[in-house]
Formats: sequence, C-alpha cells, structure tokens
Amino acid sequence: RILSKAIIPEFAASIQSTTERCKNRLFKGARGAKGEEEFLLKTAEYKKNNLAEDGSAATSDFFAEVAGLKVLQIDADTTTDEQAFETMKVYLESKGRFFNYLRSEEEIMEEKQAEVARREREEEERKAKATEDLRSTEHRLREKQGQEDDSRRRMIKEQEANLLESEALPLRGYMMSHVVPT
Repeated sequence: RILSKAIIPEFAASIQSTTERCKNRLFKGARGAKGEEEFLLKTAEYKKNNLAEDGSAATSDFFAEVAGLKVLQIDADTTTDEQAFETMKVYLESKGRFFNYLRSEEEIMEEKQAEVARREREEEERKAKATEDLRSTEHRLREKQGQEDDSRRRMIKEQEANLLESEALPLRGYMMSHVVPT
C-alpha cells in the first residue's frame, strides 16, 4: 500500500472499551445509536472495519506500520475523561504546540505588546489632558483674579478721587472768596 503524503494525518488515537461499557454509557445519555438494535449493528460494523480479529491489520496497525505514526492507545474503561483528555493533549503537543488555525506565539506576543503600548499611550494622553485641564483652570483663575484686582483698583481710584474732591470743596470756597480776585 502507498499512502499519500498529502492526506496522511499527523496523529492517530485508538480508544478501546468493552461492548457492555459502551452500551451502558450510550443508554445513560451519550450520543450515538438510538436503540440497542442500531448499537449492535454499528458495533459489528466497527469491529469488522477496525479490529484485527481475522488476522488482517487493524486501523491502528495500518497507521503504525504504513504511515509510521505512534498510535495513542487509551482504555476508556480504566481511564477517566480528565486523564484521557490530558493524555491526548500531551500526545498532540509532543511535536510542539499544534496549529489548528490558532494564533501563533508571535502573534499573541505582538497583541500583548500592542495592548501594553495602547494602555501606555492612553495613560500618557490622560496625563497630558489632566495637565492641560489643570493649566486651563489655573489660567481662568488667574484671569478672574486679575479682573477682580482691576475692579478693586478702579474702585479704590474712584474712592480716592471722590475723597480728594470732597476734601477740596471747603478749600475751594475759601480760595474763591479770599484768594482769587474777582
């Protein structure tokens, strides 16, 4: 047999269980056959196509011998779901982190760096805005204080002018009658 390199899988796993345990799992709510009759038909078909009872190579033997893959063997009766999941994860990642249209480590790092840069930029913008707001507020306060100071100076100037005029009135009368010739 010649195996096409274009369609050969990278990994192969074989999960075994007894017929009785499969039946128990199925009828306790697992997905699959709708009744016992359908279950028995599918089980017989599976055994014929995948198990080497007649001396022919089983599917897992084919992948091990012809494709040269290390086939992962899991016994579903003695292994918990969590253990099976971890075993498969280790098996799949044995050649490195598997790529299933996931982002690469470089892309993840670039995204994290971009996020950090964006946060820093936002923080700088926030600080610059706060500084500008502080300067603007300070400028408005100075203008207001300046206007109040100008208003006070005008008021003082007017009061001093009024005082000088009121003090000059008695002197003017004296000067008009005694000093300035008529």
